[in-house]
Amino acid sequence: MRVIRIDASSATVLLTEAPAPKVRDRKTGEIAKDAVSGEALMTVVAKGSGCGGHA
Repeated sequence: MRVIRIDASSATVLLTEAPAPKVRDRKTGEIAKDAVSGEALMTVVAKGSGCGGHA
């Protein structure tokens, strides 16, 4: 996955769906976990506006 860093301090973010567990392996249904804490990772769908697209 490509990561593009932006200054989102002035952005408005709207979560359009409830958080859902992130699946690590679709074949087994294994849930992804944080490497440090071991807590389950979550996936959210977000839409943003107002950040201007500047890096």
